[in-house]
Amino acid sequence: MSRSIAEIQQSIIDAKNAQADLAGLTSNSHRAIWLLWTFVVATCIAFLEQLMDLYLSTIESLVAKSAGASALWVQDKLFKFQYDVSNPQIAVLINTVPQYAVVDATKRIITACSVTTDVNNTVRIKVAQQNPYVALDASMIAAAQSYISTIGVAGIDYKLTSLDADRLYIKAQVYFKGQYAAVMRASIKTAISNYLQTLSQTNFNGNLKMSDLENVIRDVQGVNDVVMIDVIGRPNSPTPADPTANSYSTVLIQGQTLQQRLFNPLAGYIVPEDVATYTLDDSGVLILIPE
Repeated sequence: MSRSIAEIQQSIIDAKNAQADLAGLTSNSHRAIWLLWTFVVATCIAFLEQLMDLYLSTIESLVAKSAGASALWVQDKLFKFQYDVSNPQIAVLINTVPQYAVVDATKRIITACSVTTDVNNTVRIKVAQQNPYVALDASMIAAAQSYISTIGVAGIDYKLTSLDADRLYIKAQVYFKGQYAAVMRASIKTAISNYLQTLSQTNFNGNLKMSDLENVIRDVQGVNDVVMIDVIGRPNSPTPADPTANSYSTVLIQGQTLQQRLFNPLAGYIVPEDVATYTLDDSGVLILIPE
């Protein structure tokens, strides 16, 4: 950051005072030639530093707008993706920078985005819209794919997907205080749904921990204990008749035995299982035992 003229002049004077052969320059008169020279030189240096600051700011601005080839850069650009069903939003080159000719924040539809790198120069991108999250439709996906391929780095293969939420089947025995019987099932359902939604928002495409899921149920008011019997995660499509026997499913807990402690959703976000007879509303799934 550039210094003031006074700061620079004082540094020159301090340097002068450190030189024994300049000890005779002691006049404090504003007409003293040595003081005049320190002021002139300080002024020139101050202007040079200001020009350097301006140049640095210009360079940093250009770098910030250029393709950084980083995951955070790709994520930031996807959040700035614009979509209009009747007015196609086309990214163009402006001063060598790919961008929208008209920036309209109201047309930004992507609310969740994760970026991971794969082998062979492949970047995998998962996105969702709205809140709670839902998948982009086919037209939105096509437009977003074209957008990131246009503004991205040459030679990189960007694979963009947007899927309906993964489903999580939870079979558990919950021991609770009997006076909470009227609200216990609804309270547990709400706690699990809220946790999965919060996890999706704070850690989109992150892992779900089985220990955290158990703690969510244990922390519900009135719950004394919980035994996790089966926990199975699956992608939404294809929808199975029996989620517990789906070949696409990931078995996390089976018969009270931990199989995998982490679940990474294919879509990047998770909701409770919604196939009939396998939901948290079913007594054979969420088994409530008063104590």
